[in-house]
Amino acid sequence: MQLHSLGYMGLNVSDLAAWQRFSRRLLGTQSRRFALPDGREAVTLRLDEKCHRFILTQAEADGAHYFGLELADAAALEAARRQLADAGVPFTEATRDELALRRVRQMIWLRDPDGNRVELYHGLEDAAEPFVPDRPLGGFRTGELGMGHIVLIVAQLERARDFYCKLLGFRVSDYVLEPNRRVFMRINGRHHSLALGERAGSGIAHVMVEVNEFDDVGRAYDVAQTEYASGIFSTLGRHSNDLMTSFYVKTPSGFPIEYGWGGRVVDEASWQIEELFGPSLWGHDRIGGAAEARSAADQQREYALEQGIRAPLQWVGATPADEYAAAPRSASQGTDQHQSASAAKADHVE
Repeated sequence: MQLHSLGYMGLNVSDLAAWQRFSRRLLGTQSRRFALPDGREAVTLRLDEKCHRFILTQAEADGAHYFGLELADAAALEAARRQLADAGVPFTEATRDELALRRVRQMIWLRDPDGNRVELYHGLEDAAEPFVPDRPLGGFRTGELGMGHIVLIVAQLERARDFYCKLLGFRVSDYVLEPNRRVFMRINGRHHSLALGERAGSGIAHVMVEVNEFDDVGRAYDVAQTEYASGIFSTLGRHSNDLMTSFYVKTPSGFPIEYGWGGRVVDEASWQIEELFGPSLWGHDRIGGAAEARSAADQQREYALEQGIRAPLQWVGATPADEYAAAPRSASQGTDQHQSASAAKADHVE
């Protein structure tokens, strides 16, 4: 299956006004509120020239969610239908109302092994007017890379990984084994459009959006510290795999959103799957997470400090995808001793 990108996500939310304020003050997305045919209200959030990337529907409680994976055209979607049918995987055709809300030409949906609704579509509409963010902003990095990434909590890592990789065509980028097992997967140049974390619970672990300018991360972090301080889940830091500099703050629906800059682009010709010593080179203190996870992150950052693991110098210009393709993978490499010691544990995750 030839998926192009993560195109959109939808949520049932209990407080649309809180999301609009979150957009205006922190995210810098462009929000639009409107009435649905059934009388409920909805809010969409734009990140770029597309009509929306987030679809927020009024509900009594936060919870139900879905995300859309883009295919090239009607022929590609028809091929996906045949592949699912041949594999004995049930799927459902979108209703007219679902197509109208998502503003796509065609869509089918299915459930992954953990019950998440996955939508396969083509033809997400462009907006009629230029993107105007709710506050001054240098824009979001989307385009061929898609809207960002989503991380899901899963019960059995291999089962979920096989669904996305063997059935839908994702490719593993790398993985982490401690303190819980995580795998990062791509469908285009973005290091991961989807990641899976094996632990108790279900649903969304976090969602990531990436801005074009580093200063916008700092300004959003200022807002988080002054207006959403109790919701900061993870402090400013830099990841070891996609090199994203980011922080995490809880959305009005309760799950964190990662707000970042500087994600690397995968070079398919040279990329090799590796086990990471940990998710971050520095920072990302998970003050909103469990004590065990926070302690493990402390140890992983100490390892990075003692080994001197660092990311290559990078900058973002007019065409960031071209500038990252050849970057060395020094950020995820530890000592030979660390890599060999973990190899025996890791072969079942790749």
